[in-house]
Amino acid sequence: MERTQALEHFRERYVGNTVLDQLETLDRYFWQQKDDLRQALQTNFVSLCQKIMDRQTRDPKPVGFINLSLLRTSLLEENTVYRWDVYGQEWYGDTLDVGGCYHADWAFDYLKQAKVKLEVLRRPYMGAVIRQDVGVIMQQETIFFHAYVVALLRYMLRGVEAIPEFQAVIKASTFYLCVGEYFDFCDIAYLAYTNPPNANKIKRRLKEGDSAYKPMKETDFSQGDYSFSNLSFSDARGSDFDHGNLYSAQCVGTDFRGCRLEGADLKHSNISDADFSSCRLRQADLGWAEGGAGVDDEEGIKSFLGVNFRNSDLTDTFFTGADLRRADFRGATFHETDFQDARLKEAIFYTKDKSQLDLTPEQIAEIHWVEEGQT
Repeated sequence: MERTQALEHFRERYVGNTVLDQLETLDRYFWQQKDDLRQALQTNFVSLCQKIMDRQTRDPKPVGFINLSLLRTSLLEENTVYRWDVYGQEWYGDTLDVGGCYHADWAFDYLKQAKVKLEVLRRPYMGAVIRQDVGVIMQQETIFFHAYVVALLRYMLRGVEAIPEFQAVIKASTFYLCVGEYFDFCDIAYLAYTNPPNANKIKRRLKEGDSAYKPMKETDFSQGDYSFSNLSFSDARGSDFDHGNLYSAQCVGTDFRGCRLEGADLKHSNISDADFSSCRLRQADLGWAEGGAGVDDEEGIKSFLGVNFRNSDLTDTFFTGADLRRADFRGATFHETDFQDARLKEAIFYTKDKSQLDLTPEQIAEIHWVEEGQT
């Protein structure tokens, strides 16, 4: 077998399944340990904020950007390190001499295990697949393991405004916290304005279809048509979407905490990792919404945290055909809530609510039932 054919055969037969197996194991670990991992990352972040505060006592220059960046060179040394960098308002051209590092071995140890297994599997190819080929493959697969670090950072940042050290940092009028690769592509994980845009501008932007990553707190969107809009990773806390049209909207990671969504249409929307805790969702329609978490053999990584419906009012809410795997329904209010054909594997419910729910035996069996106070 020629080298090109051998490498193609090796990729098709072994690489995908080996990496997927490790991703499934990582996903299970992340799901079970995410709160401990969040606390460790928060402690690391607080240490960075304290360094910034110390610098600002000498020079009160405001911070415009904080970046958490994967150093790919550390992967080659099998010592997975992320780098904290702090910048002024001009970003890369305005470096502040403050930084730190975060070790993410908890995620990348599973990539290392995939590498070890592939090293064994390449040997029968008698030199047609060499060690450097496995190294290149591992670099290409890095992005899937990096995604869990990104998800953890977003999870930690849901409570960032309650961190005193972060609040004490002097920030620019527009402040970004980004995550990605060092001096390469990065995602916005947190965005804050000292003077946020007015409600009319926010609504106009949303009607135009793209308000991803934008602050839109405490805004009246009621009865508006925002179908097919992109609200992903936006901060909509305390807003009013009563009887609004969010049909087929992209709401990935959107923070809806404390929102009014009575009678809202979210059919066929993507609500992966969205937070609907303490929302009023009476008569809202989330039929066929996509929000399942976990790793799927056919679809790969679905999402990471699951949808949060804790302490929400789900009276007469429709979840017909929705994918709600690993969603959290603890403390929610149920009355005539419709879960027909909903996918509820590992969704979390209080045992006391079982009698109020119209579920099939299959749904009951796959739900994770817990007592009040149990995590």
